[in-house]
Amino acid sequence: MKLIYLYGPSGAGKLTVAEELAKLTGYKVFHNYLTVDLVSSRFKFGSELHTQLKRNLQLDIFRYAAEAGLEGLIFTFVYSHPGRLPFVRDVLKMAEAARIEVLFERLCASAEQLEKRIVGESRGRFGKPRTVESLHSMLSEWDMQQAIPGVESLEIENSHLEPGQVAHKIAAHYGLSR
Repeated sequence: MKLIYLYGPSGAGKLTVAEELAKLTGYKVFHNYLTVDLVSSRFKFGSELHTQLKRNLQLDIFRYAAEAGLEGLIFTFVYSHPGRLPFVRDVLKMAEAARIEVLFERLCASAEQLEKRIVGESRGRFGKPRTVESLHSMLSEWDMQQAIPGVESLEIENSHLEPGQVAHKIAAHYGLSR
């Protein structure tokens, strides 16, 4: 199985690109907020229990998707160093054991574009941050713009690209199709 690992800051367009990529490949989308919202409904966001449960659910879903014979899964994730690096290492360790090929894509956008996108209506479907103030707070607290160290990532600056164009770039780069 291929695990398409789309990451970047809030507002970079990860879920929108993932949905477009799913149309091109037939892969299923599994975005971070499916588990964030589920776990946050019962446990304090950011608590140790919240983090551990979310991590375990995500790793289990990757593993079960591979065992079920899915050709591919598209995962969206906000990477912020250094706190999220252990999760990435856990994903890579699990992927090696489960024979999952992890393909990292880093989406980048200008601060101006992130501010425009963070207030978009589509973000209301899930418990995503939706204000410029929350974006600025996150950007000042965490380094969400950097690449994940130690892994090779396809980097796409998508400030002036449509989500479908970004999806086509990813699919072409990795030779992905239905």
